[in-house]
Amino acid sequence: MYSTIINHSLTEKVSVHVHLMTGEIFEGVCEYSFNNLILHLDTGVGILGIPIRNIKIIEECTFSPSVHIY
Repeated sequence: MYSTIINHSLTEKVSVHVHLMTGEIFEGVCEYSFNNLILHLDTGVGILGIPIRNIKIIEECTFSPSVHIY
C-alpha cells in the first residue's frame, strides 16, 4: 500500500512532497495520521484531501516560503 512512510508522531506537522500514482506531485504540510483513509495536505492555498490509496510516496522536504505553518 505504501512505498515510503515517514515515521512521525500523529500530531507533528511536517512539510512533505506527496507523489501520486498518476505522477502528480503536491507540496504542503500535513499531520501524519494513518488511522484515516485520507491525507489532509495544507498547500498554503487550500487543504487537499488525498485518498491514501492514490499515494505512491510521501517524502519529507525542507520548508519553503510558499508553505504556511499553522
